[in-house]
Amino acid sequence: MSSPTYASSSAKGASVYRNTALQATPAAAKTSRGRVYGWFINNTNGADTFVHFYNATTGNVTVGATTPVFTVVVKASSINQSFTGIPVEFQTATTVAATTTLGGSTDPASGLLVQVFYC
Repeated sequence: MSSPTYASSSAKGASVYRNTALQATPAAAKTSRGRVYGWFINNTNGADTFVHFYNATTGNVTVGATTPVFTVVVKASSINQSFTGIPVEFQTATTVAATTTLGGSTDPASGLLVQVFYC
């Protein structure tokens, strides 16, 4: 029986952006080019909430007007998590925001716990 093989101590994994109260104000998950490999979002609100991912810096995002790369719907009082082997590429930066409607700019009743896994 052979010994298990482990990654070297110099191997690097994903970084984590964590926001414990994400609202409709744009927040920088990563301020430069990168890849998103997954997310964990906890919605404690009594209504569905939408988390938008933008390929832009926070100063270049107007929530409700700027088109997101993708949007994650988080059902009321639930968790949405996803981890993918094929990352989503962001050429400029990764900015996130949470709203009460798909195309709106209204804050959820309370902020969402959002964790984004990126490199």
